[in-house]
Amino acid sequence: MGSINTVQTKPSLDQYRLESCLKLLRYPIIADEPLQLLFMDIYHAIRRLVLEIKTPHSLTSEKVADITFNIDAIFTLLNSHLVFLFFKSSKSKIFLNYANITKTIGKY
Repeated sequence: MGSINTVQTKPSLDQYRLESCLKLLRYPIIADEPLQLLFMDIYHAIRRLVLEIKTPHSLTSEKVADITFNIDAIFTLLNSHLVFLFFKSSKSKIFLNYANITKTIGKY
């Protein structure tokens, strides 16, 4: 089994970026297809890294660079889409609460 020295020597913020995105899921949002696809892109990158670690040739810095080539863009899109969904969900709740209040006030 190969080693992961290449990954350990390079400090990576990707795990913290994924954790930050996952923390945004605490808030009520409605997941859509683009959100699912972005998470799947990250999953596939992580899966490829794990599979490369298990090979006899190990995980070289070139392989890491190849696998994670677009990961920064994916994380940026994921984060902005999560924020978009959060605000979309918040606005709809605010609107629905306002509509319910105006219906109630209109009855009196």
